[in-house]
Amino acid sequence: MNSGSHIYHQTFDDADAAQIIEGAQQPKVHFSDALCCGTFGELLQGRLPVGFAPRDPHFLITMPIALFSRAHFIPIAGTRCVTVYPSHKFKAKRLAEDLVIALGVTGGILLLQSELPEGKGMASSSADLVATARSIACCFKRRVRTSLIEKLMAEIEPSDGVMYPGVVAYQQRACSLLSFLGQMPPLAIVGIDEGGRSKPWTMINGEVKSPPVTEQNIANYSTAHG
Repeated sequence: MNSGSHIYHQTFDDADAAQIIEGAQQPKVHFSDALCCGTFGELLQGRLPVGFAPRDPHFLITMPIALFSRAHFIPIAGTRCVTVYPSHKFKAKRLAEDLVIALGVTGGILLLQSELPEGKGMASSSADLVATARSIACCFKRRVRTSLIEKLMAEIEPSDGVMYPGVVAYQQRACSLLSFLGQMPPLAIVGIDEGGRSKPWTMINGEVKSPPVTEQNIANYSTAHG
């Protein structure tokens, strides 16, 4: 996973969600770009022993790769709504609107561009959400707790833990970090795409749900995702 010039966008700060960096009364608004890496599936996925974790026992160990989702947020005064392009990125739209409300800032236009194929288990939607949050935080020069981003993401869908650098053990349904495990060594990954898509998951009343597999749902999902 790359670092360097993008390190500011690759981390969230531990300060309060609505704190302004320079302590000014109003943040200086500017155009902002941010990114987040995807994953190649995961190194390990399973369930923790009973009693080991206080919440959901499901966990995974991330496998970050150097393919990214990029977000560009353009603020528009006088609105809390966010218009997102491409328009089918409705999860990023929800995250963006929830975050601008949490931060007390304006909405605007969110542009997303991703190197990650959708529906292939490469954390494309999680990367979209994290890149979106980073772009908005950078745009308004806000220090945003990772815990706030995880809370907002947990209300939308399970997360792949891509908001953390390196390899981590992560509770994907609870959106909670278990531990840092280090960095991936340099390596080349060879994958074969035999077609098809993974089922889209979402969070409904705190439970992980997937729409029933019907011909109409498959057609709708394929149309929306190209």
